Amino acid sequence: VTVSVLYWKELARLFTCSTADPSMQRASARRLGNAATSLRAKPIVPPASVPTAAEVKAHLSKMPPVTITTLPNGVKVMSEQLPGVSFCNIGVWIDAGSRFETRENNGVAHFLEHMNFKGSPKYTKADIDTLFEHNGSHFNAYTARDRTAYYVKAFNQHADPSMRLVSDVLCNSNLEPRLVEAERGTILAEMRDVESLVDEVIMDNLHLCAFDADVSGLPLTILGPVRNVNGTIDRTMLRNYVDTHYTGPRMNLVCSGGLEHAEVEKIAQQNLGWLPKDNHRPVIKSEYVGGEHALWSLNTMTANAAWAIPMCGMSNPECLVMQLVHQILGSYRRDFNALFRNLKGTILNSSFATELPNELETINPFFTPYEEVSLFGFYYVTVPSENNRDALERMVSRNLLQLQYLATHEIDADQLERVKTAFKAAHLLIMDGTTNRCEEMGRQLIQTRSFENSAALFERLDQVTPATVCEVVSRYFTNARPTISLVGNPSYLWGFDSTQFLRSKIEQATSGASP
Repeated sequence: VTVSVLYWKELARLFTCSTADPSMQRASARRLGNAATSLRAKPIVPPASVPTAAEVKAHLSKMPPVTITTLPNGVKVMSEQLPGVSFCNIGVWIDAGSRFETRENNGVAHFLEHMNFKGSPKYTKADIDTLFEHNGSHFNAYTARDRTAYYVKAFNQHADPSMRLVSDVLCNSNLEPRLVEAERGTILAEMRDVESLVDEVIMDNLHLCAFDADVSGLPLTILGPVRNVNGTIDRTMLRNYVDTHYTGPRMNLVCSGGLEHAEVEKIAQQNLGWLPKDNHRPVIKSEYVGGEHALWSLNTMTANAAWAIPMCGMSNPECLVMQLVHQILGSYRRDFNALFRNLKGTILNSSFATELPNELETINPFFTPYEEVSLFGFYYVTVPSENNRDALERMVSRNLLQLQYLATHEIDADQLERVKTAFKAAHLLIMDGTTNRCEEMGRQLIQTRSFENSAALFERLDQVTPATVCEVVSRYFTNARPTISLVGNPSYLWGFDSTQFLRSKIEQATSGASP
């Protein structure tokens, strides 16, 4: 039973991961494979009954409430107490990432993340390692386009000293020139590792062409260009970034675990209450321009393509509808579909699978949201062959037909209800664990300035009708300008006119003709 739960949990996590974070997809895929190996010879027994809507609502009403308060200097404190839990996940989600950078300082947020693990005048690197190892705690961080997070998983009694250390290294990081110089090589090595991951490269290039870098930092990469990492970024630039963005109104202290909100608020006041209340956050705006990027590589064993069109951001309620569309379209991976044959006797969406060319390895719709804009599209991986370009064209045409149908026809009500149920199950499975719950709370605070609990989300989800889906898809799909990113052998990719090719396909689909 434990293996079965792990399998379905990882399956839900994999199919709802955004392509914006492919490292999460790869890790989830590995765990899914391990659980699936144990399940191959075991039948999947369906539940005796499906919970009614009333039972689900009653269960959601028992979930711990989330409390949000704001300190006098603007720091937001969000927490949920899980009764009887002896540990917690607590951290700072900062409203600052690579989208707030310019071409000149691109990469500084990620560089600063590295430097913060070097310690501060008060805590050396050895002190950091000793504290967390001695307490059995875990300290981690990440930098994204729209946020930076530093979080700790610790026993309740160690939350305060842990956050005392974290807050100190955040604002008083040791930025000695010799340490800055020493870290350049580490980041350049990380950059080489990232450049070897095709899915990361293809999404970075997609952002590069989708948005205007003179208006927004969204097209900039998180790690930054080599020239910045290798020389431009220095102590002064790092210090200026902290003074500008690491202020009270940009800080969100989030906690999920055994601590009461009063305790969490006290930790926030003691460790972040001294931050200045200045808010230098620029007005959030982005300008979608669309375009094409092709990276030709004769040594790449696969041909990879992605295309996307702009959508509303997380601050728009219609974003939820597009997340449902993501679920409606579904994903395909050749190795997983072979696994489904063994487990269920059939493969998911078998009518779709029978039409797939042999060259196709992966089809994955993605939805990458930000506060004011999102990218919605498809990612393809094919194995080079003489028919490869034709395989891509056939798959693009098929996906456009799917979107055309959703934009002009109301989806079957029963099918929509099944999609809603799958969405709810995936949401609850992913929210199982204090780390994931903290991430969701922090992300919502930054992208929507509020928090929507599962009960409110499901209530809003239940209000989506087939007509709503048709209306929303039609609004964003009609006359959309695509952005295209290609990586692979030029012999097996679209030619120089790929943008015009895809635009013509979309125009045909939105006009009602067969693409």
